[in-house]
Amino acid sequence: MKIIIIAILTIAGILLTAMEYSQKGFKRAICTVVATILVALATNAIWEFSANNIGNTNFENNPPIDPPVGTTVNQDDVDETNDVNNYENANNTGNTNGTETSIANKEIKKEKISILDVETFYSDGMEYENDEITDNEGNTYIGYAHMDSSDFLINYDGSAVYQNDGKYTRFTGRVITRDRFKNAENCGWIRIYGDEEVIFYTEKVCRGVHPIDFDIDISNYNEIRIEFKGGDYSNHASQYRYEVARCYLVNTYFIY
Repeated sequence: MKIIIIAILTIAGILLTAMEYSQKGFKRAICTVVATILVALATNAIWEFSANNIGNTNFENNPPIDPPVGTTVNQDDVDETNDVNNYENANNTGNTNGTETSIANKEIKKEKISILDVETFYSDGMEYENDEITDNEGNTYIGYAHMDSSDFLINYDGSAVYQNDGKYTRFTGRVITRDRFKNAENCGWIRIYGDEEVIFYTEKVCRGVHPIDFDIDISNYNEIRIEFKGGDYSNHASQYRYEVARCYLVNTYFIY
């Protein structure tokens, strides 16, 4: 359509230009003006037509880059992707910090093992019980160690030896007398040795004596020996008058 308009304007301009030479005076001037306008319009139309053709040619020669087939890219997707990346980065940072914290806590936390789970090197009758026991103050514990005897009316004396060899650093626990012996005048005593050196001992455990806690550095000893001394036959409660009053170890641990 633009080509037709350009052709018409061009032909009209040429005709009017030719006519102006056959006219005189005022008519010739009008023909000149109209011919000039037509030529200008034709020139402008030709320039626009050329510009459009050049633009279309560039577009065809350089088509826009489309995303891969099956992929739609829009701003929402970009924002969601950024959000996911930020979330994952935050989680990764959190996980890293959590891992470092766990490692630090593990280094700080000292692992321990109950005396009930440590095998003796040798002993003279050490017994381990997982039952409940109550001390003379009414405190209740689960599990305890004590020196036992299978003979009737025999004192509960003896010892138990544990190998250390630098494995454990501390030995902690509590010495008690149980509630049924709380009126006994003598429930015995306990001594703890590190390579034959006394590193902890109790005085005579008897009525009116509170539970005794200990926490001993054993890192420099190869062997730990616990020595028990039984007390007197209980005569303060008729049902236990033929039983030797004695002391017990509760909450006792070797610590790495």
